[in-house]
Amino acid sequence: MYKNLYLFLVLILGVNCCSSEEEIPTCLDDEISKYTEMLIGNTCGVTSLQIDQYSFQGQVVYQLPWTVCVFDSGSPVTDSNCEVIGSIGGWSNNQINDEDFIENAEFLRTVWKMEI
Repeated sequence: MYKNLYLFLVLILGVNCCSSEEEIPTCLDDEISKYTEMLIGNTCGVTSLQIDQYSFQGQVVYQLPWTVCVFDSGSPVTDSNCEVIGSIGGWSNNQINDEDFIENAEFLRTVWKMEI
């Protein structure tokens, strides 16, 4: 029971740490819950995760964290409907729709960050 309460409190505090007047897509709530559980339960020394918002190819996109404990996996990049449009880092080449994400995406803000 305390673990669930702890997860809930961490989720609320984690979401509130980076809140602003702009809302994030509701579909990211499921992603945040998933990453919160992964971070709390990880055994590989990961101490923080975050979701960043970018402007890329005329739309607002979100870079999700890589999978905890899989250090060579890429970070998924999703649109505002949480549809994956590509991946950066890891084994991927940072190209999304034939355009280099690293060179062309404009960082807007961090929408969620959690540290343990």
